[in-house]
Amino acid sequence: MSTMEKLLSGNLKKVFFHYLVTSVAGMMVFAFYVLVDTLFVGRFLGSEGLAALNVSL
Repeated sequence: MSTMEKLLSGNLKKVFFHYLVTSVAGMMVFAFYVLVDTLFVGRFLGSEGLAALNVSL
């Protein structure tokens, strides 16, 4: 069954939760990346580095 067929004729709850879990996991990974990046930049570059990071995000 192709992705389009799953979206059109599959179980709506199952398809919805599949995409929900995938998107939430992606957002959590990105949030962790930003946290670690902020810690490194703040530790080694200081307040000017954090200001530059804030502008870039």
